[in-house]
Amino acid sequence: MTLRSLIGYSPTAAFLEMASVFGVMCWFHPLCLRLGVIRSTLWIVSYVAVGLVIYMVYPLISNRFSEALFDAVLLPPMLGLPGLAVIGVRTRPWISPCAAIVSSIAVFAFWRSEGSLITGALLANVPYAALMIYGTKPRRPSLAGGPGHREMNDRSNPRPPGSSDLQE
Repeated sequence: MTLRSLIGYSPTAAFLEMASVFGVMCWFHPLCLRLGVIRSTLWIVSYVAVGLVIYMVYPLISNRFSEALFDAVLLPPMLGLPGLAVIGVRTRPWISPCAAIVSSIAVFAFWRSEGSLITGALLANVPYAALMIYGTKPRRPSLAGGPGHREMNDRSNPRPPGSSDLQE
């Protein structure tokens, strides 16, 4: 069973190779942020999609096809789009665009195009990761409730309905 037999189209080998490169580069990000399965999938798909779009469009804009891979590897975290998958799961999701700006500044200030791809990828990912991990916190279900909070949530000390903390 091939992709062509399933959907009638098969992407090129270069396309699949680049998709796997981007997938390998970002699979652990949602794990570090403790995202669920659906949001992790959204993160990875958006990261791969942004990287592939940059990789395919960049040579059309510029004559520097050889640098398209380098720029495609550096730009997904610098755009901050994958980080929008944390909305609703972590506090302060607006940190993603801010982290992308800090990541961009780090790359443009410290990395030269003659430098190593690993150095550039670290400069693009480390500031973004640090701000996303330490700048946001996982949302926890609130245990604080209104009246009757203890009757409903504290199973170890059951109280009759209608009793309150003030009667003790």
